[in-house]
Amino acid sequence: MGRVCCFSFAITFSIVALISLTVAIATDYWFEVRNQLPGSDATMTSEGRNVTDLHPPFQYPYHVGLWLTCYDQLIPDTVKPENLVREKCVLDYDFESKSIEDFARTSEVCLVISCAIMLISALLGVAGCTCKRKSPLLLSSVLLFLSAITTLVGMCSFIARILMQQNLSNSSLHLPSDVIIGFCWSFYVGWGSLALQLFSGAIYVGGVRGCLVRRHKHDDNFI
Repeated sequence: MGRVCCFSFAITFSIVALISLTVAIATDYWFEVRNQLPGSDATMTSEGRNVTDLHPPFQYPYHVGLWLTCYDQLIPDTVKPENLVREKCVLDYDFESKSIEDFARTSEVCLVISCAIMLISALLGVAGCTCKRKSPLLLSSVLLFLSAITTLVGMCSFIARILMQQNLSNSSLHLPSDVIIGFCWSFYVGWGSLALQLFSGAIYVGGVRGCLVRRHKHDDNFI
């Protein structure tokens, strides 16, 4: 019974990891460039004057996903109206350089493959736990570690893409010094999924090896 509970936790964590990464892939809040909130300490100068009194706010705040770039206010003139897939969102396919495109495509492909691997791992985990077979459970753990590697490659590729894009954006869009630039919640959900994948894989391995439960004969009925 102890091992069944152990593997049930592993299956649950792997399913949560799959859902988390799917949500991250489907949302457009991986990275953002936005204006600071009026009245915050960061918008006040040492003389007590508001920064917006010195120069106007950034006109093109936006947030980025794996597939889309969405503008919160105005749309730059460089974006063609026919390229908009939603009211203020453009599909990211025409990148500034070949290197940026390579990193963007790598992040997309790796994260989608990671979801597919996690789905197979979850199905194997359910089958192994139901039939009380160790082989599918061990294979499920291997697949989880493999999906964690592909997720890591995808996340790092997205970071490289953003860093290269920001170097170009600072010169083309003339970003003011008071804008807030940083990663958003979708990005951190992706990292959370990676942690859950590793944790689930470790539970599978520990359960199969009998390290997490007492190894009584009546509890060691997995073959």
